[in-house]
Amino acid sequence: MPVVRLSGNDLDKNAGQFVKTLQGSVGIGFADGFHVHKDWMAQTISFDDALDRAGQAESERTDYIAGINDIAFKVSDGGKFVVEIGGKQFRPTEHSFPQLSQKYGVLSSSILREMDSDEGSDRQDAETMVRIASNAIRRVKDDAKFFLRTYEDGTLRAVFTEKYAPINNRWYLETLKEFLPSARLSHWKSDEDTLWGNILIPDSMKRVAEDEDSDFGCMLSVANCEIGKRSINLLPSIFRSICLNGNIWGQKEGVGMKRKHMGKIDLGEFKAQIGEKITQQLPIAAAAIDKFLDTRRLAIKSNVRDVIAVIASDAKFSVGEAQRALRAHELLESHHESLFGVVNAITRMGQSYDPARQYDMDILGGQLAQMTADQWNRINDKSRSINTDDIIKIYGLAV
Repeated sequence: MPVVRLSGNDLDKNAGQFVKTLQGSVGIGFADGFHVHKDWMAQTISFDDALDRAGQAESERTDYIAGINDIAFKVSDGGKFVVEIGGKQFRPTEHSFPQLSQKYGVLSSSILREMDSDEGSDRQDAETMVRIASNAIRRVKDDAKFFLRTYEDGTLRAVFTEKYAPINNRWYLETLKEFLPSARLSHWKSDEDTLWGNILIPDSMKRVAEDEDSDFGCMLSVANCEIGKRSINLLPSIFRSICLNGNIWGQKEGVGMKRKHMGKIDLGEFKAQIGEKITQQLPIAAAAIDKFLDTRRLAIKSNVRDVIAVIASDAKFSVGEAQRALRAHELLESHHESLFGVVNAITRMGQSYDPARQYDMDILGGQLAQMTADQWNRINDKSRSINTDDIIKIYGLAV
């Protein structure tokens, strides 16, 4: 999608008028029924598409509840460390190695990971790993049982105690579709076990009809992971109609939904809770548009580089992340010498990373966008004390 820079009078709340005539690679203007450009809409998927993918993943996996006597550590014919469950052998993934080590009492998961590395690992390493793991598991209680997720590709994706209660991705998608049947899924970076992305809310549900030409729209940020990478959540978010930036809005305590995959879960009751959260979150996302637009009045009083450096340091950005945030402002937001431009630069930078890090940046964007004038002034004041050594530490030698 082409990047378009707005300036001057285009930068008011009704900049969406500009999007109506924007020629993209797919078409001109807004997609029917949604407050995004047609080029953006072309990158979204339907709930049915996502459900097909989730169903395919389910067909390729098997979950086990296994006791100690049902599990064995062995060396495969190919000379690799494997976990044998019910006569079938599976290779732990990078994600499941720490889980396996923790649940079975191995003192250090890094030992197994290093010995299992692709470079230089041989049968003797695998045999040593079997001895280490077998020695640890003999101390686990005889009646202990474990949840293990395996796939037809021969991987062991997760190891938990039997108390683990994964919330099925397909069930979650079906529930969201029931409440939001005409919505579209955007920024969708899901895999077999994990949902990551946003739900674009149709114009008919936005409750902001008085601003139908607005440059901003509402969406919900959703995530779920069946193998323990993160809990299930649902949070209000906003977006700009000409780009893929998003800000996750955690403004009101109790409105965001997060739940761990533990214990007995009444899906009927939980479904009702999800519907209630959606009802609460849509008007919050709409109100967040006004709040976000107000950040244009919070000017940068030193310079962009030093302000982003303060935020990067406080949020513990890597050098690469700090560089990309500054570059995003230079390329896309230089006409916004304000908190508004900084937030957009950071959320744009987040799109360069994996779903978990992009989510972190969208959360940070929402937090920054809710700053008061006093809080923003403190950022400005702090940026004036940045020195050369600080800049080199935060940005490296590239700035």
